[in-house]
Amino acid sequence: MGGMQFACTAQTETAAEAFQVVVDRERRFYCGGGCQVAHYDHGHAGYSGTVSEKDGYEVHQIPDGMDWDQMHKKLKGFDYQSQAPTWDHPAAHLYWGDKWGPALCVPIETHEDGTRTFWFGGWASS
Repeated sequence: MGGMQFACTAQTETAAEAFQVVVDRERRFYCGGGCQVAHYDHGHAGYSGTVSEKDGYEVHQIPDGMDWDQMHKKLKGFDYQSQAPTWDHPAAHLYWGDKWGPALCVPIETHEDGTRTFWFGGWASS
C-alpha cells in the first residue's frame, strides 16, 4: 500500500463547502459515476490516492510577502536524502505528511462575487 500526491481546487464561499465539492467530485470520478459505490468505498475500500481518502483538512494562509505561485513552489520542495520538506513551514510539513492525516487547504483567490478558490493538496493512500 502506497501513497500518491493529489491537488485539486474548488470555488465556493467556505473551505468546508470546497472540501465537500472536491471529495464528491473525486468520488464520482473514482467510481465511474456510481456515487453509491464511492460513498460506501470511502472508509471501507480506500486507496484511490485522491482527496476522497481524507477525513478533513487544515487551512493555512499564504504567508505575508508571498503569492500563491511562490508558496506552491516552496511546498513542492522535498529533500529525499533527509526525507524532509526543504521549506520548514507547518504547511509544508502537512503537505508532505501522513497520507492518513488531513489535507492541506490554502485559499488562493478571492472573487468579486464573494467566493474564494480553495486549493487542497497532500498525500493520500493508494
